[in-house]
Amino acid sequence: MGRSRALALSFALTLVVGACGTGSAGDVVEEYLVAVSIANGDRGWSLLHPEARAEMFGNNQDAYRTAADAHDWSGFAWSVEEVVPDNPTLYIVRLTLPRGRQSVPPFLVLPRNNFMLLSFSGEPGRAEMMVRFEPGGMGIWPYGG
Repeated sequence: MGRSRALALSFALTLVVGACGTGSAGDVVEEYLVAVSIANGDRGWSLLHPEARAEMFGNNQDAYRTAADAHDWSGFAWSVEEVVPDNPTLYIVRLTLPRGRQSVPPFLVLPRNNFMLLSFSGEPGRAEMMVRFEPGGMGIWPYGG
């Protein structure tokens, strides 16, 4: 009987943690896209996963900021449509781009060391971003590698 309770408790805890991560992943993407598109603060640097900061920008926040500042963000619009768990620590956040692919600032899709922040899905006006939640760090996770 004790083992059954432990398994049930473990399963319930997994569901709660998964649900929190799923909701939070969409929030992280939303917060990041707002921050990166506004020319003040850290432009979302703090919302990038630590490994993304290292791999894409060599842990150089000034290089990140310079790259973000170099693009026009005024026509960029999005909405978070769906969050899909990919594994226990990684979530895919699907976006709708009301103004289409042409409204996306190149900053989000330019490869840096073979990584990029946003990927277009096969459907017009759709894109995806990833978020990773780990004990060693949380944040926007890049595509590529």
